[in-house]
Amino acid sequence: MKLLAKSNKVKAARRANEDLIAAYERIKDEASSELQEHLIDNHLAGTSLSTMLTRYRVDVLEKACFANMSMGQLGRFKPGLDLKESDALNIGCAQDLPRTVGKALKNAQEKKLKWIMSQCYPIFGTTSDGSPLGANAEALQVRMVKADDHRIIDLLISVRLFKASLTGENIAAHMLSELGRFDLEQANWRPAMMDRAAANTKALAEVVRLTDYTPTGIPCQSHTFSLPGKEFYKSCSILHQFRKAFNKAIMFRGKLYLLVKQTFMVTPAISGGVRWYLEWEQIAQMDGMGITRLAIDIVAQGEK
Repeated sequence: MKLLAKSNKVKAARRANEDLIAAYERIKDEASSELQEHLIDNHLAGTSLSTMLTRYRVDVLEKACFANMSMGQLGRFKPGLDLKESDALNIGCAQDLPRTVGKALKNAQEKKLKWIMSQCYPIFGTTSDGSPLGANAEALQVRMVKADDHRIIDLLISVRLFKASLTGENIAAHMLSELGRFDLEQANWRPAMMDRAAANTKALAEVVRLTDYTPTGIPCQSHTFSLPGKEFYKSCSILHQFRKAFNKAIMFRGKLYLLVKQTFMVTPAISGGVRWYLEWEQIAQMDGMGITRLAIDIVAQGEK
């Protein structure tokens, strides 16, 4: 059987001779108009605002998000963003932008993704990863091939927070729901790339149980390629112990980190997690600095 998505499907019409830039401008205009219609139909606050003003606020919010800027930081730019001489365009209260126009921006971004997908071959793969620490979050990315120039593109279609635990059943339901929202046919689903966590294995088994197609599970290659690096530890144990202690000393970018940066005029590499190549890059940098000099000049300062 085919599992239908519970969420609203994403629709994005293509127009002849329209490139992505022109399409996205049109999509944002439409999303702004749809938001205004929603406000009017439901008798909500903001119905007196013009569509032009809504579109301006959508653009401002988008730029702030791309710059990884908090709304508090954005508020500091309010004097420059309130264009009193240009049709009274203003941002209102910066803190309110995600609530007031965030829905329009989200809709525009999703329709942009759908428009890009319409330019690709129907075959696709997925890459997904979750974080059970601090928050139950799951990200889902789709990999497709453009039909005109055969370029491989990766599209992040979903980042979700879960109230419940990231079980195999929840991950499978999330993947099927999001793929369904973008009308991605399960029969065209080839690889499903994820790490070897038990929940991910159960998720693929759940996908098989709920649907009529079996995507090929591809373990995370970064994790796979990280394993050979651990063999270096066996023949370089003393160097590894020194690097580990040095990394611990500079990890939180304190006084010792600044001393290394000032002494060697480079940004110290910091390693962590499963990615052994970061440790390899750190050792290569330490070798360039001079491990003897590090031991004499830096370690001596760290012991004070």
